[in-house]
Amino acid sequence: MVELALILPILLLLSFGVFEYSRSILTKNIITNMSREGANLAARTQTDPQIIMSAIATTADPLDMGTNGMIFITEVMGIDDGTGTVNPIVKKQYRYVNGGYSANSMVWGGCGSWTGGECAVSGSPIADLEGDGGTISGMEAVINDGETVYAVEVLYDYAPIISYVLNNNPEIYSCNVF
Repeated sequence: MVELALILPILLLLSFGVFEYSRSILTKNIITNMSREGANLAARTQTDPQIIMSAIATTADPLDMGTNGMIFITEVMGIDDGTGTVNPIVKKQYRYVNGGYSANSMVWGGCGSWTGGECAVSGSPIADLEGDGGTISGMEAVINDGETVYAVEVLYDYAPIISYVLNNNPEIYSCNVF
C-alpha cells in the first residue's frame, strides 16, 4: 500500500500527459484533413465558399468549430509585376460565418471590412502562402502568371482538459494550398 501511495501520483501524471498529448494529435490531424479537403473542394468546384466551409466543419467531430474554430478560404492569383517576378496577389478572401473563434488569417490578415463572410479586398495585397512572415519563397515562388490557387486555413482554439495548468489555450493551425 505504501508503494502504491508513492507511485500512484506519478502514474496519474503520466496518464494525463499521454491522454492530453493524444487529444492534441487527434485535433491536429482533424484540422489538417479539413484544410486539405477544403482546398481540394475550393479548387475543383464553383460552390459558394460558405457551403464548402460548412461542409468541412461538419466533419470536425468531436471538435466544436462553432465555438472554438475558424476557417478562411483565400483565392490567390499569380501576377507578373512587369519585371519577370510573379507575385501571389489576394483576389478574394472568405471567413466562416459560423466560426466562433476570433482569429486572423495568416495567409493575408489585412481585411478591414467583412460583409457576410467575404472580405472587400482592395489594391493588390501579396499573400503569404507559407505563413513565414511574407518572404516570397517555396510555394509562392512556384505560382505562374495568371494561375489561381486556393489557400484554406483552419484555426482551432485547443482547450486542454487540465487547462488550469496553462495560462492560455494553444492555437492549432493548418493551411493547405491547392
